[in-house]
Amino acid sequence: GQGNLKTMVSHYQLGVWVEPDSIESLVEGLQLWSSGLPTPRWEAYEADNSWQKNAKIVADRMNLLN
Repeated sequence: GQGNLKTMVSHYQLGVWVEPDSIESLVEGLQLWSSGLPTPRWEAYEADNSWQKNAKIVADRMNLLN
């Protein structure tokens, strides 16, 4: 559904997003997919969403590193 997964797929060009439970959206997504997609930005995704980065964000918010 909506939310973080859709944001990640769109922002990092990881694939085609289709609305859940929608045949029309699925058909449109398959047509888009078959016409060619941009190159996924996996390196940027991994850099922005690594365990290390996420742990630092949590620790910073909990003031464990300050």
